[in-house]
Amino acid sequence: MQKTLHSGEMGQYCLNLVNALLHDIHLASAGQYTEQDWFADKELICLLVSTTGLDLFTKVLPSSGKALDRALQGDVSLDLHTLVYRFSGLPTVGNKNRQLREGMVTVPMPTLVGDIFDLVLFGGLLRCVFAPDGRLAGSCSVQCVRALRQLLFVFYKLDLPYDKALQNETLDKFVKAEEDVYQDAQFLSDVINSCVARHSSIWAGDCINDHWFKETMTLLRARALLHELFRGYDVSDICPRHGPGSVSTGERNWEKYAFKRINPRAQLVFPFDRYYTVNGNHVAESYREWESILEIESPAKVVLVPKDSRGPRIIS
Repeated sequence: MQKTLHSGEMGQYCLNLVNALLHDIHLASAGQYTEQDWFADKELICLLVSTTGLDLFTKVLPSSGKALDRALQGDVSLDLHTLVYRFSGLPTVGNKNRQLREGMVTVPMPTLVGDIFDLVLFGGLLRCVFAPDGRLAGSCSVQCVRALRQLLFVFYKLDLPYDKALQNETLDKFVKAEEDVYQDAQFLSDVINSCVARHSSIWAGDCINDHWFKETMTLLRARALLHELFRGYDVSDICPRHGPGSVSTGERNWEKYAFKRINPRAQLVFPFDRYYTVNGNHVAESYREWESILEIESPAKVVLVPKDSRGPRIIS
């Protein structure tokens, strides 16, 4: 897609393309996707674009598409709250009473009576794939599945620049996730140490209050499962190697094997001459070159890379 298009022009381009897809789907559906379905979807999409803009194509529809893919696996029903509805003459997205996306009409999810697919975007296609309760229909139309996935994901990878606010939000979530992991680990350690020091039973709840009890039990269970998973694992029995990507210092391909720095903590566990050389001869021939290698503690490098239209992905 051309990044030079303004948001309004891109929205109109997306709208025209989806309308053209709907027209072709109607012609190819052999009566499954009727003219009435086609006109209803065109009207609803135009109304949605006027209130949500590109978010309809890059965020709302892909969200419905992911729910569709989960339901197509047959393990779960279609999440009806991810569909795009028309209520009180205005479109909205059902979201279990949570705050809806900006630009949408905020209403609670109503109790639906009758054929739910009469009330949603692309309902004529969904009706050919799912029963009204969201389960896969006995005679699921493969052609309609293909049409739905094309409509819902057509702009999922739309190449648009990310604004600064979205980048900052992504970084803030990354920092918060790191802090949460540290706090949970510290909390579990403090609880166990406290209980041991007081010779008290954790199950009796002597050293923790009711507010923390459930979280504590969850963490202890997770700890037991991880212990079982890694029991007998020898951390020293590894053969390290580079992955396909670049490294934090910028080297690529074969340049990555000419080490310029090593981490002191990694050196304590995985000595360089044992884990990063081929054999003893390699050590004897190359040890003088290692004098230029810096032993330094480098901070993690966090990079934002394009993922999809919802926002960037973090690589650390």
